[in-house]
Amino acid sequence: MYAVPYVKLPHTWGFVIERDHTREVIGYILGATDTRAFEKAASEMWWPLLALKYPVEGENKIVGKPAEGRYAKLISNMNAIEQECIDFSTAHLHINILEGYQGKGWGGG
Repeated sequence: MYAVPYVKLPHTWGFVIERDHTREVIGYILGATDTRAFEKAASEMWWPLLALKYPVEGENKIVGKPAEGRYAKLISNMNAIEQECIDFSTAHLHINILEGYQGKGWGGG
């Protein structure tokens, strides 16, 4: 839900983190060079498609675990980043590393 738009929408990028000798995937880094442009593109090209695929109402509404319903509702009303964060930096990134590799310098620069 969250990661795929970073490799599909404009102003975004993504990398997979691998161990050199095994090529084992241990995490990923995703980002947007312009957060507001990313939010606009996602609201026009990404979230509406997911909302159609996972409706919260009607005959085809998502039925399953409570978390699935919460995510389906979130898709139809995605929050924007607070302006204070944009004032600090117009870009943003996410670093997600598997638990066993956290705290070992993989996310450092």
